[in-house]
Amino acid sequence: MQDFSSPAPGPPHDHLSPRKVALYYGLAAATWIFLSDTVLSWFVRDPDQLNRLQTVKGGAFVVVSALLLYALARHYLQTLQRREAQLRASEESFRSVFLTAAAGMVVTRLDGTMVQANPAFCRFIGYSEAELAGLTITAVTHPDDREFTIQYFKKLATGREESVHYEKRYLTRDGRTVWGHASVACLLGEGEVAPYCIGLVQDISEHKEAEAALRQSNRELEAFAYTVSHDLRTPLTPIIGYADFLYESCRERLSAEELAYLAEISSAGVRMSTVMEDLLMLAKVGKLERPPAPFDPGAVVAAVLRARSAQIAADGVSVTVGALPDVRIPPTLLSQIFDNLLGNALRYGCRSGGQIEVGGERNGEKVHFSVRDHGPGIPLVERGRIFELFYRCAGEETQQGTGIGLATVQKIARLYAGRAWVEETPGGGSTFRVELVDPPPGAV
Repeated sequence: MQDFSSPAPGPPHDHLSPRKVALYYGLAAATWIFLSDTVLSWFVRDPDQLNRLQTVKGGAFVVVSALLLYALARHYLQTLQRREAQLRASEESFRSVFLTAAAGMVVTRLDGTMVQANPAFCRFIGYSEAELAGLTITAVTHPDDREFTIQYFKKLATGREESVHYEKRYLTRDGRTVWGHASVACLLGEGEVAPYCIGLVQDISEHKEAEAALRQSNRELEAFAYTVSHDLRTPLTPIIGYADFLYESCRERLSAEELAYLAEISSAGVRMSTVMEDLLMLAKVGKLERPPAPFDPGAVVAAVLRARSAQIAADGVSVTVGALPDVRIPPTLLSQIFDNLLGNALRYGCRSGGQIEVGGERNGEKVHFSVRDHGPGIPLVERGRIFELFYRCAGEETQQGTGIGLATVQKIARLYAGRAWVEETPGGGSTFRVELVDPPPGAV
C-alpha cells in the first residue's frame, strides 16, 4: 500500500548538500596542503628528507580523509536507516488506522479519481476496492449533489480551502441512496499543490431517516392538532353561547345555585377554548425565514403592550421597556415570545400592581431578552420544570393560564439554537430570559 500520509525520506542533514560538503572538503584539503608544504619548506632543507616527509604527510592525509569519509558515510547511513524505520512505522500506523477505522476513508487525486478506499468505505458504498479504483468520486455521488462536490474539490485543488466538510448523498452499487458526512483535506506534497486528497466519510443515513421521520411526525401532529382543535372547538361555541343565553334570559327564574352552575359551564368552556387556541399556536410554531435586515423589536413589544393595555390598566401595572438590540428574528415569533412572557408576568408576577421591566442585549451572534417582575417569585425546585408543556406551579390552579405559553417560548428559542430559563429577581420576583442565535446578514 502506498503511504499518502508521510513524505518520502530526504537525505539526512538536508542543510548540508553534497555541493557544500565537496566545497568544504576541497577548501580544507587545499588549506592543509598549502600550510603543510609551507611549514616543511621552512624547517627542512634536505630535498630527500623533504620528499620523504611529504610522502608521509600525503599518506596521513589519505588515512585521515578515509576515516572522515567512513564516519560521514556511517552517520549518513544510520540517519537514513532511522528515517526509513520511522517512515515504515508511520506507514504501518497509517495502514492500521486506514484498514480498521469504523468510518470510511478514501484517497483521491485532485480531480476526484479514487486511488484507495478502506474496507469501511467499501462496505458503505457496496463496491470492492478494485471496483472503486479509477472511478471518480462523482461516479458514486447522487446526481443532484455532484455539482457542489466538484466545486469543493476545485477549492481544495486551487488552495482556496485547506479542508471542506459537507453532507451529501452517495449511490451504492445496488442503486440505493445513502447519506454521508464527508470531511476532505489535501495531503502534504512536495509542490505548491498537494497531489492527493483524503476523505473521511461517516454514514449518517440513519440520522437522516430519523430526521425525515421526525418531520413527518411533526406534520402529522400538526394536522392532528388542527383536526382535534376544530372538532373540540365546534361544540364549545354553542355550549358557551347557550350557557350565557340561559344565564341572561333565565336569571330571574333560576336560583343562585343554578346560575352558578351556568356561569361555571360558560367559564369552563372559555378555558377549554383558550387551551385549544394555545395548543394550536404551539403546533404551528416553526422556524421562519429571517428578515433580510435587522429591525428594532421595540415595535413588536409596543404592539403586545397595546393588545394587553386593558389588563395592564386594570391591574395597575407599570411596564418599562429598556433598550433592545436590533435583530433578524421573525417578528411573528418575537411577538409570541413577548406576549407569553408579559402575559405570564401580568398573571402571576403582578397580581395587585407592580413593576415589569423588559430589556435586552446582544453578545456577538447571541441576543438576550428579559422580562422581569417583582411578584412572589418561583420556588427553586420548580424552576427546572416551568417550561414543560402543561406544567403549572403549585398554587396556580386558580389562575387562568394553560401551562402552554412558556413551553411555546422554549420551543421558539430552541428553533433558533437558544434556550429560555428563569432566575430570581434581586429583592423578590422572577426574571424570565430568552437567548437566541441571531447572526448578522450574510452569515450562514
